[in-house]
Amino acid sequence: MNFKKYMSLAAVALPLTAAAQTIHFENDDYKAIGVYDTWEKSPFRAQNGKAAQLEGNVAVIDNFLNTEDELLGYAPNTTEKILGVQRSRFGSNTFGVRIDLKEPFSLTDTTRYVHVFINKPKEGRVMLVGLGKRTERADQSPEAEQFWVLSTSVVGADSHWYDAVFPIRGAMPIKDDNGNITATIEIHSLVVVPDCESPHELTSDFLAYVDEIEISDDPNPRFRRGDYVVNFDEDATTNRTDRKLSSISLNGSSDGNQTIDVSVADPQTLYRPMLTKMFTAKAGETVTPTFGYTARWMNGYVYLDRGHDGRYTAELEDGWRIPEGSDLMTYAYVQKEEGGGGYASDGSEVSNNEAGDRINPPAFTIPADLANGFYRMRYKLDWGSVDPGGRVDESNHIAHNAGTIVDVLLNLHGDKVLVSDANRNGAVLSANGEDLNRYETPFGQPFTIKMVPENGFTYDGIRVTYGYNLDGDEYVHSTPQYFTTEYPAYLFGEDDTFTLPAEIMIGEVRIEGLFVEIKGDTPEPGDDYPSNYGDDDVITRTDRSLNSITFTATQGGATSLVTSDNKHVYQNRTNKQVKVMPGDEVTIGVNYTGRAMHHYLYVDYDQDGQFDTTLNEDGTPSPASELVSYTYYEGKNSQGQTISGAAGDVAVNAAPSFKIHEALRPGKYRARFKTDWNNLDPAGQPGPENLLTDNGGYIIDFLLNVVSGNETVEVLTEHGSVNGANYTGLPLTAPVGTSLTVVPTPASDDFEFKGMTIKHGLNFDGPQYIHGNRQWNEYTVNSDARYTIPADSLDGNIVITALWEPTSESEWRSVFVEEFDGEDGSQPDEMYWSRCVRENATWNRWLSDSKEVIYVQDGKLVARAIPNPDQTTDNVPMITGGIKTQGKFPFLYGKVEGRILTNPHKGNFPAFWMMPNVAVEGWPNDGEIDIFEQIDTENKAYHTVHSNWTYNLGNRNNPKSSFNENVSMDRYHTYGLEWTPTLLTWYVDGKKVGSYAKSENDQDALSKGQWPFDHDFYIILNQSVGNGSWAADADVTHTYETLFDWVRVYQKDNYTDGIGNVSADQLLDVTATEGVLHIYTGSAQKVMVCDMAGHPIFDNIIEGYKDINVMKGVYLVNGKKILVP
Repeated sequence: MNFKKYMSLAAVALPLTAAAQTIHFENDDYKAIGVYDTWEKSPFRAQNGKAAQLEGNVAVIDNFLNTEDELLGYAPNTTEKILGVQRSRFGSNTFGVRIDLKEPFSLTDTTRYVHVFINKPKEGRVMLVGLGKRTERADQSPEAEQFWVLSTSVVGADSHWYDAVFPIRGAMPIKDDNGNITATIEIHSLVVVPDCESPHELTSDFLAYVDEIEISDDPNPRFRRGDYVVNFDEDATTNRTDRKLSSISLNGSSDGNQTIDVSVADPQTLYRPMLTKMFTAKAGETVTPTFGYTARWMNGYVYLDRGHDGRYTAELEDGWRIPEGSDLMTYAYVQKEEGGGGYASDGSEVSNNEAGDRINPPAFTIPADLANGFYRMRYKLDWGSVDPGGRVDESNHIAHNAGTIVDVLLNLHGDKVLVSDANRNGAVLSANGEDLNRYETPFGQPFTIKMVPENGFTYDGIRVTYGYNLDGDEYVHSTPQYFTTEYPAYLFGEDDTFTLPAEIMIGEVRIEGLFVEIKGDTPEPGDDYPSNYGDDDVITRTDRSLNSITFTATQGGATSLVTSDNKHVYQNRTNKQVKVMPGDEVTIGVNYTGRAMHHYLYVDYDQDGQFDTTLNEDGTPSPASELVSYTYYEGKNSQGQTISGAAGDVAVNAAPSFKIHEALRPGKYRARFKTDWNNLDPAGQPGPENLLTDNGGYIIDFLLNVVSGNETVEVLTEHGSVNGANYTGLPLTAPVGTSLTVVPTPASDDFEFKGMTIKHGLNFDGPQYIHGNRQWNEYTVNSDARYTIPADSLDGNIVITALWEPTSESEWRSVFVEEFDGEDGSQPDEMYWSRCVRENATWNRWLSDSKEVIYVQDGKLVARAIPNPDQTTDNVPMITGGIKTQGKFPFLYGKVEGRILTNPHKGNFPAFWMMPNVAVEGWPNDGEIDIFEQIDTENKAYHTVHSNWTYNLGNRNNPKSSFNENVSMDRYHTYGLEWTPTLLTWYVDGKKVGSYAKSENDQDALSKGQWPFDHDFYIILNQSVGNGSWAADADVTHTYETLFDWVRVYQKDNYTDGIGNVSADQLLDVTATEGVLHIYTGSAQKVMVCDMAGHPIFDNIIEGYKDINVMKGVYLVNGKKILVP
């Protein structure tokens, strides 16, 4: 195959099956020219034997449009002559220039393509009409209309040349018995319609130009104008619901596997320029692209504009290979010929049937010679074509196939980011006080800065420019080279520091401190949120009233505030919250009766009890301003727009929208909505003129509740758990503004309930009130019955704390409590736990003592299976973690519970289980009790026993020895086992899910190991991976993780002799009642009680019983967390 090159954009062209025919206007390639209108009553057509009323204006003229096209970089049309036509406003939408052909051509059932150079000044579709006759119809006029067709390529309206492409085909030719063609359609004339739109809105004629008509088998335009063009309308959509591209990924980069969400709402857009989203990688890395696509019969292609020239070159050489220097990086399939097979970019041959499943293309290597920078990257779903703009032949046009093109950025970077400053009247320093003069900091890591204003100055914030070539053009061929964003002063801490987020530390970074002069005396702190109107001030007029305000946030949804009454000027509605999220655009609708008033909205972003109202010269709020929206002040609104009409005519049913900064911290912020007259003062017009009482003005205070969208549900319990409705776990997150039903469940029904506390809101580690604005609240529920937390309590994060206490009459007592409350990164308590060791079974074949696979974090045990970071010293692909109480806490009979969260994935295999403390006969004869197991991506928990009877002899259903329960694995669940001398019973979230009984009346079964569960067992917690025997083979590139919140064991008094190692001299029992810690030790022991800040409350020897009076709260007793109600 000869080398293929496709000008500025490429496609695989199908082989020509007929010679191309070309009409030039400097030669005698045509018979005649004129105008034509398909409308029978057109004034340009003869009517009833009378001549046409109008004569069209058409002529061959010298080509004065032969200059270089600035986008193409060359002159696309350098012919000597061109054809001009006057598009008349009196013609129909099919009026055009007619070219009578010197040599007619045949129209068959094989699609061919007519290419026409067109230059026109007006927007509108272009059409081609074919005039001719069927050769078997002797009486048919050669002017019969045989086809009408619109261009498949874009033709602009900017007086530049474009190559319009018209696919044409006709009926099957007539053949004789020998297969010879005896009749066909002959096309004698072509009519180029330069404006196939209604002429009714045309107020004047315009000139259009035509040239270089070519009839061929090539569906691709001979050239294309514009940056990164696509071969269809950029706004085109598809109504197909079976083909949806939801994401694109780039895997294998040193920055990790990355996925970009490219989903859009129905109807699906075919072209998606998403140039604020980017992948990151380094030049020279080998990466693998993938497409998140829901169908078959499409192929993936990836391009990279390595030359920053506004186009993707796509070249194929012999063997359908990608040559050096091409912008085509990889492709899944290119079709050699219609209906035939083809190749993938790695050289592998692909049949047509195989191509239907070739969505993801092979890996490719990013060219090593590329400099760091932002590069335009294109992901395309198409069929069999490497044309970056999409396949255009009629049978498989990308638009007809619902293909998709997505443009994103690829950030090629180094290991470091260079940070510089550009400041006057102050300095921006690193957190440790260093100057930012090409300061180096790691790529993609948060970076903390500190503001140091000069004397007499303060700061409004910072302006950050990040990317590459910061002194150059912001856009190169419509591709951004850097971005600019601002961070207002209210985002900074009291120590004048701010941490730049990781997502902007991705290239060169320039920080400009927005230092401003302090004018006048520094104001003394005043009353919080002053108002010139009190609770008793009443509006005197009846024709004006504020009824409600509606805030609609892009993510936070809509919230309406209804005024408590329409009489009082000042209304404190801080018991009402408007939910928004960082980055939200918020629109404001106002239901106001009356006119001639203005609206103002303030938000105390820096939470100092005051509203800053500074404006820029153009009327827009300054970066640090807390006046976020207003409809009128001195002839402007908050968007800087000049109000041309009278101040009294400003609309009162809305206020300009505003944006919540992406970096705004979650919290409750005081907001004020004010209706006033031409006045910025948040306290309201002080008078004596335009008093709010006289004008119908209002001041409404409320809270702006800024939430992250990932508000958490945390559960803390002692001697029980808190489950969800219908025996399920509680979700990890709960949407703000929705109710949540909880079911407190004690470890034993005879434990005494001491209360459940619901703490809700934001910033629990801070004060409850900030300048009178409540950040969080808590209340106590005094019953352990099912309870629904109301929607207004789900206003942020929520912590549910429930406490039960065994009484002297309780049947069960606590013998083992493990809350995993050690320091973050620490190992489990060696007094009770040791590492499981590597052996040859599936679960323990890759066990490791690495601290990366077992550690304590946030009050949880983290058990992981991770890709082996050093296979040179340990030749296994993964390392896994597990711990056990063997020899440290064995026990016989009791109730065992654990609260666990796992993350399903192919090959996942975690377990909470028990094994005999001393192996006598070996596995499975000595028995195994699986309290909880899960595999792969299943939302199912398994509970099983193994023994000689069940495993070796196969008696798995005599009695039934394995159970499973459908559970949602996106949350914690409490898995429990009650073990008696004759029965094993499993529970999930308080619900009994199965039991296995001792066959007391079947001595034969007992003699064959049906019940080996009458000796000490120990507990195992582990994260393993499958090998294909039950759980699937492990994904050795994935990190598996299971979290164990707590493990607790209870025994009845008649069972405690079975506790193998908890002797009297080791026993430490702690319970709590209101304000008192009750501690019992079996022998003299040192006991330390600390509060959660680490301050010692008690540190002494205790032998026997000791009561310690403390305040309500959570305490650590020898490292164990205890809740005191």
